[in-house]
Amino acid sequence: MSLLDRVLLDKYHIEKKIGEGGMGEVFRAVNIVSREMVAVKVLKEELSLKDAYLKRFRREVRAGNILNHAGIIKYIAEGVVDGKPFFVMEYAEGQNLRRWAKNKRRHIPFILEKFEKICEAIDCAHRNKIIHRDMKPENVLVTYTGDIKIMDFGLARRQMETSMITSPGTFIGTVVYTSPEQAAGKEIDPRSDVYAIGVMLFEMLTGKLPFKGEDPIAVLFQHIHNEPPLARDYNRDIPQELEDLIRQALSKDPEERPQSALAMARQLAKIRAPLLQMEDDRPPADKIDPNSPRDDEKTELLHQKKESGEEKSPEAAQGDVQVTYLLVELVDFNSRTENIDYMTVQKFLDEFNRRLEDEVLKYGGKRVSMSGGPQAFYIFRANDEARHSLAAVESARMIQRSVQDLREISQPDPFSRISLKIGIQTDVLPVEATIKENLPKMASKPQLYHTATLIQSLSRALPGNSILICGKTFEQIKNEVPGTFYKKIFARGKMEPVFVYRIPFTDAPL
Repeated sequence: MSLLDRVLLDKYHIEKKIGEGGMGEVFRAVNIVSREMVAVKVLKEELSLKDAYLKRFRREVRAGNILNHAGIIKYIAEGVVDGKPFFVMEYAEGQNLRRWAKNKRRHIPFILEKFEKICEAIDCAHRNKIIHRDMKPENVLVTYTGDIKIMDFGLARRQMETSMITSPGTFIGTVVYTSPEQAAGKEIDPRSDVYAIGVMLFEMLTGKLPFKGEDPIAVLFQHIHNEPPLARDYNRDIPQELEDLIRQALSKDPEERPQSALAMARQLAKIRAPLLQMEDDRPPADKIDPNSPRDDEKTELLHQKKESGEEKSPEAAQGDVQVTYLLVELVDFNSRTENIDYMTVQKFLDEFNRRLEDEVLKYGGKRVSMSGGPQAFYIFRANDEARHSLAAVESARMIQRSVQDLREISQPDPFSRISLKIGIQTDVLPVEATIKENLPKMASKPQLYHTATLIQSLSRALPGNSILICGKTFEQIKNEVPGTFYKKIFARGKMEPVFVYRIPFTDAPL
């Protein structure tokens, strides 16, 4: 029987299947009480009757319940559905470490930053006497906000339960990341995870594995007997200090490795610090040339050149058009108003959406999506408004003031405690978007405004109302609207990090 559209534990509504592995299926669900997204992992039916898989599944639940760290996926609840065990865990969007690192091998500081976080998170498990035993890139998620989440503790065991051999000829784990002592069937301790992290670091920096072979036994043999190659042979940008640390982590003797994951994290941080200065890994400067023409002046000059045939616009030359997305949301609206009668809530939403429309249209924006609920999505386009980024930001600030007035005059009190969150992103759309009837269809593709969604979700961590904008938007409006750097994130489809800025609401200090 399909789990789609089912409600588990009386509150987790299954919305979509998002993945499948050797042991189970993973679904996205929503908590119908808090409206928070969660993930649900269900053991496959054919495995639920096998004792070994049930034990592994329960180990993952047990480890998840023990560990409490921002870098480890949180486990929330567990149960049984249709005779199959399941558990509910934190929902996080992103890419596994391998996919994330694919285009970043020349950005060594970015990679080291992630491995610092990996080491700090796995150190939490070690301090709780838990060894992961299956550290590999597929078990590390890099979220779209740049954080890491370690997953799949199904092979994890308490430190006294260390054997990797379950029966003659049967090996548990992924052989290319296996420590020599694991490969030899000896007792292991947390330094086996440190070895696996060393293999992962080698691979993420070079695109190569230190040991590989035609069959698992050949790879295990190399882990036990062979010295790894030099990482610098594959990537000359790797500094010698980092090469030395990798070789230390890949030592055959656990006594010669970093003696804890935390110790390795500290060495990585020490190596990363000077690299940051060398690569100038900083947000864009806020300096403005007072003699440079304003955006509207530049647009007019460009228009004059186009009319005279002197020059084509950059957007036309590239086959795209610049736009600014504006996403607006009343956070936790449903949960905060669930005890208010329907007519009162609907009256508030109708007035909220009317005010949104008034403020956006005033600044030349166009509606892409508005459900009549607590969220809305608008777009400002270059050929609609010469200074579209500023128009979007000023519209956002006026929306805040208008909604603040609405909350103050609305009753009952829960309306006054609802936070308004706004995310703004400037990017480009294909030139077809300049055709009026194509705009909603083109702009509403989630992959195109994904960064704006991430930026808006970041604002949930800020107290009260907030407006967060991307660096490209900030570059275009910084001479007229103040702002402060907030955070760096990594977004799907972006080769470089996205810098996020926080700007004040109208009449509200930062």
